[in-house]
Amino acid sequence: MNNRVIRFCDWLQSVPPEPHFSQRPEYEFFADLSDEELLAAEQELVRRIAVVGTEHHMNPAFLDFIQHLPGRAHNAP
Repeated sequence: MNNRVIRFCDWLQSVPPEPHFSQRPEYEFFADLSDEELLAAEQELVRRIAVVGTEHHMNPAFLDFIQHLPGRAHNAP
């Protein structure tokens, strides 16, 4: 996993839920992440949720990112 992926995950954990993370100017820095980097980010976010033990303690932007990915890293039906 590269530094941009880690920084993206850290950023998602820190941004307020409004406005949506994709509407923030800082998102432009991450808008060109490759499919592989997005997959790595999704896996890292899922790992971080597992470490915390519950989604209730996670930033809404963090969870929103996972919900809007194509679902390659998690076991969605």
